[in-house]
Amino acid sequence: MPNPTLEERLAGYLTAPEVAKKLGLSYRQLHYWLTKGILPQPTVTRKDRVRLFAPEWVEEARQVTKRLAK
Repeated sequence: MPNPTLEERLAGYLTAPEVAKKLGLSYRQLHYWLTKGILPQPTVTRKDRVRLFAPEWVEEARQVTKRLAK
């Protein structure tokens, strides 16, 4: 059986703009919270500095944003 391609392995991962939209944040706010350690680091950071986030990461971050909203 052939090894999966990079695209196949990263299927389902979201980019930072997609995550920001799902969390109801601006991209800038997401970036700030990542930089300050308020949110956990992305699941994958590629060599070209593109951040990719697993669906599980999004759910964890959603819980953090809910706590911060209170």
